[in-house]
Amino acid sequence: MSKGLPVIATNVDGIREMVTDGSNGLLVNYGDTHGLATKIQNLLADPELARRLVKNAYASLVNYTWENTYAATIQVYEELLR
Repeated sequence: MSKGLPVIATNVDGIREMVTDGSNGLLVNYGDTHGLATKIQNLLADPELARRLVKNAYASLVNYTWENTYAATIQVYEELLR
């Protein structure tokens, strides 16, 4: 995402919290090789889709700073300690 390339990722925990299918990337189910091939073909056939995904992905990265990650981690630990 930070390199300005469209993302196709596996729809699993952790990834789907960062990638929203059709908005800032494309998601494919684990093991779905046909789905992966289809999404790659869709990106190659639709440069505007690729540009939109890259633009939205880069904009969404502002939420994933070290400071935000640290604060979210501390919050989880504080909630667990209560």
